[in-house]
Amino acid sequence: MNRSKRSIRPFRKGLRRNEVVDILVLLPNPSDDPAKIKTMNEKLDNNISSQQVSENRLDRKWIVQAAVLIAIVLVGIASRFWLVDMPNFKPIAALVLFGAFFFNRSWVAIAALVLIMAISDFKLGVYDWKLAVCVYVSLGLAAAMGCWIKRSIESGSQRRLGWKQAGRFAIASLAMSTAFFVLTNGAVYLMGQWYPSTWSGLANCYSAGVPFYRATLMGDLFFTGVLVGGYGAFETIQLWLAGRVSKRSLAFNA
Repeated sequence: MNRSKRSIRPFRKGLRRNEVVDILVLLPNPSDDPAKIKTMNEKLDNNISSQQVSENRLDRKWIVQAAVLIAIVLVGIASRFWLVDMPNFKPIAALVLFGAFFFNRSWVAIAALVLIMAISDFKLGVYDWKLAVCVYVSLGLAAAMGCWIKRSIESGSQRRLGWKQAGRFAIASLAMSTAFFVLTNGAVYLMGQWYPSTWSGLANCYSAGVPFYRATLMGDLFFTGVLVGGYGAFETIQLWLAGRVSKRSLAFNA
């Protein structure tokens, strides 16, 4: 069998117009074995089909990520208006934490955070810049911990979320609640409007913030648990369905 290597310019979705892909074009001779020609053509068709499946999966993945980004931004903004009677019991930190873990690019979680805070702050009104900086820094810490959890994923693993990641989510939830409490109450003390610049004033400031810390802690743990539990259930169902499809395919081929 003679085989000629020919370059073509494909116009399939997912490839750039100037990208050149080399394929093997089979040129049979009269002496070639027809069975061998058929086998080679089937292999070529399977390779092309596999590439098309990979491209379709990539497209679906980006659609899912875009949908999750929109959902995070909308829920985050709405929560600042709907949960006004429950101070500090908000899902924003949990959304940023989960977003940094979920998105392929960590900057997407930062963009979601900026959109949530900028849009809602524009409606709610501007507060002292020291307090605003502390709020943004504490939420940025949540994004950093989401990246820390993402780095713990084992390469080649079918699941992104295991017991190791779930444990890190619990640690991160406690850490970001504590960071928010320490930073924001420190900013309130430094503003000097409500507490005297003494050690007793500092102690009174943090003592007064304990009920809000409790609400922050409960909210972060609750919403992180909901997001992580929902994602874990979705991943389990997805793997179960993939296993059923694979078993049906093997049975069909047999």
